[in-house]
Amino acid sequence: VDKHGRCKAQGEGCKIKTSREDSTVSDVMDVTIMGRTISLRTDGDPEYVNQIVSYLNDKIEEIKKSHPDATELNLAILASLNIADDYMGALVRQRATFSQIEAHCDDLITMIDSHL
Repeated sequence: VDKHGRCKAQGEGCKIKTSREDSTVSDVMDVTIMGRTISLRTDGDPEYVNQIVSYLNDKIEEIKKSHPDATELNLAILASLNIADDYMGALVRQRATFSQIEAHCDDLITMIDSHL
């Protein structure tokens, strides 16, 4: 999610807000998270939003298996932490990849310059 509340993945982005929030986003859809139905306003593709919801529910179920007595709040917090960890790990890997690409580009430029 960027600083404007847009979620980004696979080149797509969408604003997701609760249906109570005042918004210019007009599409309302119901999703189920942890057995609770929540109405959301979104400008995103419903299939994409459902993928996000499915990912969240999968994370919660994964945690629930190892912490069967956890409260819903603790499950939500642990899922949030796990998702944040996944995101931060992806950022670190992305930065490392960009650094490697930049180094290869520098090497190629040096090789080209030496042959001119």
